[in-house]
Amino acid sequence: MLVVIFAIISCKKDCNECFTPPQPLLFEFVDANTGENLFDNETFMPEQIKVLDITENKLIEHTFTNNQLTLNSFGWETEKIEYNIFISNNIIFSLKVEAERTKESCCDFTRYNQILIQGCDYQLNPESGVYKILVKS
Repeated sequence: MLVVIFAIISCKKDCNECFTPPQPLLFEFVDANTGENLFDNETFMPEQIKVLDITENKLIEHTFTNNQLTLNSFGWETEKIEYNIFISNNIIFSLKVEAERTKESCCDFTRYNQILIQGCDYQLNPESGVYKILVKS
């Protein structure tokens, strides 16, 4: 009996649980013609940004630093979100994200199965992870 117990214990994987928070999404708003950041040149002001959850019709908290919009209110659980991003009451783009909270190798993390940006042209910088939203003037 003792041998069986030791065999079961020795087969257990040594697992140090870890938790990785969801990766935030970062957006920079630039003039589609010049590439100039529209907050740097004061075309827009940070307080003009609104993020609306269109399924629940409520405003979403966000941060604005380094002239970039940061969204990190989702991905803490498996979910689908649909947001509209406004500047000065004008819709700039729609965002749909399918986030899956999962666990592999003893670590919880979020996998984004879909990130869909609609209503504007954009470029993703794969190194920084920043989505450059191209705003037509």
